[in-house]
Amino acid sequence: MIRKGYEPKVIEEAVKNSVELQVLLDLDNSDKHGIPLRVNHSRRNPIIRNVRQGLVNNNHGKPIVMTISQVGETKVVDGIPPSVVINADIYDGDGDFLFDFDTLVETCYSQWIDIANQYDCI
Repeated sequence: MIRKGYEPKVIEEAVKNSVELQVLLDLDNSDKHGIPLRVNHSRRNPIIRNVRQGLVNNNHGKPIVMTISQVGETKVVDGIPPSVVINADIYDGDGDFLFDFDTLVETCYSQWIDIANQYDCI
């Protein structure tokens, strides 16, 4: 943004106007620096709970045929490879549910893309 001649305040305003971006920033900072945070953008003390993972069959419900070599390399012989899915819930410091992980990621991604397009960064 700076290289394009825009003020850093543009990003600060975007974060200031989005609870999701504030929460994402707080989660990122708490992961890097621990808690309590020096600067708590959302003032919600967010925490990630109920982390789950699984595989999704992308082959329209049909079986997927894979081989595994002696050194652990996998190869799909027939079908579309599965995807790994990660689910989690985001709560505030009081234990109140804020949103699920997918909603946080999708909303933040959409907002960053809108900003990047608006300021001709992509």
